[in-house]
Amino acid sequence: VFGDMRVIPIGEGDEAQRWDAYVGPRAAAVMDLSAWRRVVRKAYGMKSWLLAAVEGEQWQGALSLYEARHPLFGSYLTTSAFGNDGGFIFETPEARDALLAEAKSLADAQKVDYLVLRTRELDLGGFSIDRHYRSAVLDLTGGADAVWKERVPAKTRNQVRKGQKEGFTIATGHAQLEAFYSVFHAHMRDLGS
Repeated sequence: VFGDMRVIPIGEGDEAQRWDAYVGPRAAAVMDLSAWRRVVRKAYGMKSWLLAAVEGEQWQGALSLYEARHPLFGSYLTTSAFGNDGGFIFETPEARDALLAEAKSLADAQKVDYLVLRTRELDLGGFSIDRHYRSAVLDLTGGADAVWKERVPAKTRNQVRKGQKEGFTIATGHAQLEAFYSVFHAHMRDLGS
């Protein structure tokens, strides 16, 4: 407990709906929502913990953690299982600190080797930043023409034009599902999933 701030575990049913009502508007990705817990449990058998920082009746933060046990990388707790970032939302420094303390406590209780918080450019005391991975973010304001002319670098535009001259095409829709899953499967296999 941090002052009036307390961290509570979130279960299924009404609690999960309350989680989604708070997290949904702030979510970085679908992995932040309570349904992801069921997906990861069913597909991979992973344990999960959804934690809410609450002051009085007001939610001030949320943290989702998933336990991964890997023969090479050891056991660890992570936010945003199988995602790039997310799973850690807070309104105040007190909520952040309360959730971090609870995450560290849970990591100790589960006897994991380490704790991974997948965040975007958030420097947290006591954690080291892994700079091996990056997320590319592109502002789509103004539509395709504005993005193409103002935000895509000239070298990239040139490479796209070369691909078009060579006959490269893009196809979308249900007819492409088999090709998509073939590439997706190979990619996830290479990542160890």
